[in-house]
Amino acid sequence: MALFLRLTLVFIGWFSSAALAQTDLSDCFHRMGNSDIFFYEPFKREWRIASEDGCLPLCVKFAQRCKTVVYDSHAHTCSLYDQDGSQPPAYIMSAYKKTLFRVDNQQCLESQGRNVQFLGARVLVPVRNSAASESTNLQPTDTINSHFQAAPTESPRPEPSPTTSATPAVAFDIEEDTCITEGETPLFVAFENTEMLTGDSAEPNFITNEEECRAACELGQNVNTSETFTCHGFTHHADDGRCVIHRKLLNPPAITLSTPTSSAFSARSYMKFCYPLELEAISQCAHPYFIGFREYAMVGSVREEFMDLPGDYSGLKTCVELCVQSPSFLCHSASFFLDSGKCLLHDQSSLSDPQNFIEHQQPNQLYFENGCVSASLLNKDGDPVIIKTDRIRQEEEQQETIVAPQLASVSIRRSPQRARSGEPFGIKPVRVRFDPYASLYTS
Repeated sequence: MALFLRLTLVFIGWFSSAALAQTDLSDCFHRMGNSDIFFYEPFKREWRIASEDGCLPLCVKFAQRCKTVVYDSHAHTCSLYDQDGSQPPAYIMSAYKKTLFRVDNQQCLESQGRNVQFLGARVLVPVRNSAASESTNLQPTDTINSHFQAAPTESPRPEPSPTTSATPAVAFDIEEDTCITEGETPLFVAFENTEMLTGDSAEPNFITNEEECRAACELGQNVNTSETFTCHGFTHHADDGRCVIHRKLLNPPAITLSTPTSSAFSARSYMKFCYPLELEAISQCAHPYFIGFREYAMVGSVREEFMDLPGDYSGLKTCVELCVQSPSFLCHSASFFLDSGKCLLHDQSSLSDPQNFIEHQQPNQLYFENGCVSASLLNKDGDPVIIKTDRIRQEEEQQETIVAPQLASVSIRRSPQRARSGEPFGIKPVRVRFDPYASLYTS
């Protein structure tokens, strides 16, 4: 009988705790399937969560701060936010395999926080109160310190001794990735409406236009005197034609990009990255540079997410390689976050999904498009053309043929729906100096 009573109490305790955590907690939230918060970072993220039910107790634990929790069933993570996605710059957008729980009743959440106790593996057992026994049979005892008074005392701390050894300071190799080594190929990412701050810059007087500036940086050489120099990138000013060669990165190699000081969309900064020739997707890319933006990015269409990359030059370089070398799907664009080192790979771009290419207010987000595959253009007959590498051609032999979207205009900066009226999406036409993919049109 006693055993039966004990098992009954254990079952009732477990069932009550489970029901409280599963049923009552869900009453405090509004559930939204395939949704996530964009352009806003969570204040806490937990990994290896088996199901969405495991996210709700986490929000209860931080009831005073938690307003929204998002469960990613693909990465098995719970992201906790201190707002509900209705306050800019945060937005609630469609997101595949993500479930959003928004706190609907704060009092409900806080009351559950007072009631819910996480028992873990502990077992509930009945407790019987009993009076303490009294005893006056106390015998005097010696203190334990008396047994150690005669013990020898030595300081356990070793005496310092002179030394002549020295450890060299950690230094960053800021001269790497200049493509001066044989077997490397350069790739540029051009950020619109941007100036770049680096450790050492120069303005060569032998350069007269943007193409000469890019060629000089790619070769690291003065075409007139054959003088060589290091080049990590350059900034071209369209208003006065100046070309600023960036010869050294900051130490450590941080990325510092800003709006041009002269006028809006008067400058474009190119960052130079070097990759081994063995990476055919990059070395055989027909496009000389990728287009990037600081103020615009894709919303949604995220296929893969990589965390904890270095939030600097090397992290952005890795994000570019992850997109171009993506083995499981065709990566059209990517977003890199300098503050968190997060790299998001998209299967859409401003060309294929212009409606979701919008302006944002995240100062640490850099967006770029994979020029090797996402430059969907029109030939002279109006038929769609896709720039392909050998790897993509091999993939197409095994999978369905990739068809470029039908565009109503050859201008890649206009959406198909607005091409007739000339109204652009996202970016005003006066801001775009020229078509960045014009060199890829077929004749």
